[in-house]
Amino acid sequence: MLFCAGNSQINVTCTAEVEGLPNSEMQLTYRVVVRQRDPKFRCTNTSAAVNNKRHKITCEVYDVDGISCNNILWKRGDTGEDYMPGSYFNINIACTEVTDSKIKTTLEILQVTAEYFKTPFMISVIYNDTLSHTKEFQLIIPEARDPKFRCTNTSAAVNNKRHKITCEVYDIEGISCNNILWKRGDTGEDYMPGSYFNINIACTEVTISKIKTTLEILQVTAEYFKTPFSVIYNDTLSHTKEFQLIIPEAKYRNSGAALQTSLALIYSIVLVGFLLQIQ
Repeated sequence: MLFCAGNSQINVTCTAEVEGLPNSEMQLTYRVVVRQRDPKFRCTNTSAAVNNKRHKITCEVYDVDGISCNNILWKRGDTGEDYMPGSYFNINIACTEVTDSKIKTTLEILQVTAEYFKTPFMISVIYNDTLSHTKEFQLIIPEARDPKFRCTNTSAAVNNKRHKITCEVYDIEGISCNNILWKRGDTGEDYMPGSYFNINIACTEVTISKIKTTLEILQVTAEYFKTPFSVIYNDTLSHTKEFQLIIPEAKYRNSGAALQTSLALIYSIVLVGFLLQIQ
C-alpha cells in the first residue's frame, strides 16, 4: 500500500523478458490505491507587542514521508502574498528538513506593528504531484496583555522588624518567577528572588497564570518611608509592566499627652479611695 496525499487509483504495469528466449515476455498490471495521509502541524505562536523586534512563529510539519522544504509555503491573509523560504520586506522565512517525514519552518517578523495582530498567516503544505493536494494551517499572532497586580502594603514604624510587602501578579498565561523583578527607587537597585543587605525577595508560582512575590525588610529605618519600591513584570518579548508602592509610616498619638491622661486617671482613682476610707 502506498501512502501519500490525496485520493486516487492508478494502474502500474510491469514488463519482464528473458533476453534471447522467444516468447518469454511477461506483463503484470497492478492497481495501486493511493490514500490520503494529511500532515500534522505543531506550532509555537507566543504573544507580541507593538515594536517588538524579531517575533517568530515556528511550526513543525510532520508525519508525511518524503516531505521537504520545497513543499512549504507561507501565505499572508490580508494581502494574499506568498512566502517561500527567503527574505522579504520585514519578514524572513526559514525551513529545515529534520527527518524524512518532518520539517521545521519559521516565519520571523523583524519589527511588529499593529497591523500584524489583524493579519492571519497560513502555513501550507503543497504536494507537487498529479493530485495537487494542499493542506493549510492558519495562525494569528496574539497581542500581549498587561498583567494585573494586587498588593498588601501595611504601615510600618522605625525599628519594626520583618516588614513585608506582598504582591500577586496574575492574568498572564505562562507567567513565572523568572519574569519578576523588584526595584528600589532611590538607588535604582534591582532585586531578583534572593537575599540582599536588609532585604529578602521571595516568589512562588501559584498557578500557570499567577505568581506571588514578597519584599521583606529585615529592619525598618527612616529612609524606607521615602523610598518607592516597584514590582516589575518582564516577559520574553521585553514587554515591561511596573507597579510602584511606598511604605506608609505608622502614626501614633503624642506619648506625653497619653502619659498625662493616664496619670490623671490614676490620681482620680486613688483620691476616691482615700475619701471613702475617711468616711
